Amino acid sequence: MSEGLIRTFSFLMLIGVGLMLKRKIPANQRSGIKQIILSLALPAVIFVSLQKVEFSWGMILFPVLALSFNIIMFGVSGWISRLIPLAANSPASRTMRILLPSLAPGLSCFPFILEFLGEESLANAAFADVGNKIFVLVILYIVAMRWYYQLHSIQGESQFGRLKKFLLIMAREPVNLAIIVALILVAFGLNYSVFPSFIQISIDKLSLIMTPLVMIFIGLSVKLTWSHARQIVTMLMWRSSIAFVLSGVVILAFGVVDPALSMLIVLFPQSSCSFWPYLHIESVTVMESNLEEGRTFDPTFALNILAMSLPFSTIMILSLATFKEYVANTTFIFSLGGVMLIMLISTRLIKTLRTVSLSSNLANSDSNS
Repeated sequence: MSEGLIRTFSFLMLIGVGLMLKRKIPANQRSGIKQIILSLALPAVIFVSLQKVEFSWGMILFPVLALSFNIIMFGVSGWISRLIPLAANSPASRTMRILLPSLAPGLSCFPFILEFLGEESLANAAFADVGNKIFVLVILYIVAMRWYYQLHSIQGESQFGRLKKFLLIMAREPVNLAIIVALILVAFGLNYSVFPSFIQISIDKLSLIMTPLVMIFIGLSVKLTWSHARQIVTMLMWRSSIAFVLSGVVILAFGVVDPALSMLIVLFPQSSCSFWPYLHIESVTVMESNLEEGRTFDPTFALNILAMSLPFSTIMILSLATFKEYVANTTFIFSLGGVMLIMLISTRLIKTLRTVSLSSNLANSDSNS
């Protein structure tokens, strides 16, 4: 059995452990596990990884590319909402558009990048996530508030205070602090060895628990929500297929030949939707609680998207990483994205033709009667 399959089956076993523990660990306690991952284990892994990588200015390209992906996906999200379909300018449509372009690589992507591609790829992914964080924390907040003001015809309110709050949240997030501290040390020519041995051992121990905790958390979080399920899966399929095409374009445009870097470019955009836009949605929902009519977003639809996005992305990323020898070439990437797009377009055309045919039959029956 190949090393990739061995790792895959070990991950599946850990996910299975999470599934078995669902009844033992109630939903209100699972957020504690997620906080341990995001506040301790993941920052430790990223800090160690960045300390072992030789920094170059070319690495700045990673957050730029991630931010470009976010912006492009946001641009096509309106088109996707019409294809699903969702009613134009409806709360569900706006909810989908604000969640679709966001990425949450910490839970859905980083563990697999570490295990299958190594620490250097994880460091590059951590840099890329900086661009994604700017998008989800700042740009999407501005978009959410703009939609809220437009819907309720509110004029003259300053966004500076709340924008400043989210910038502070971004600066204080443990993952970002780990990146900042690691980069400062690298800038001064210092590395991991400057710390006392007991600190190095503690950080190493924290980094070791990340992958098992993430796999168990995925098992705990999986929910089969049938409401909106078809729309959400279709939305995630559109997102995934477009991400494949964009990944192929980046690999071709920059002439990437390193298989690990190619896999990173493919895997990172397949990350699940981020939880941060949901916080923006909740903020707007609270402000609308005293209003009699008109809602900017649909929080229930947002939770359903988040619940289904994590297992969808996990399965996709794990499958790609397992067979990385075949995936890391542009022919496969473009073929996979193209096949998915053709299937989605064909399905949409068939549904449209059926709707038109049904409407025509109803019109004929009415005229005959």
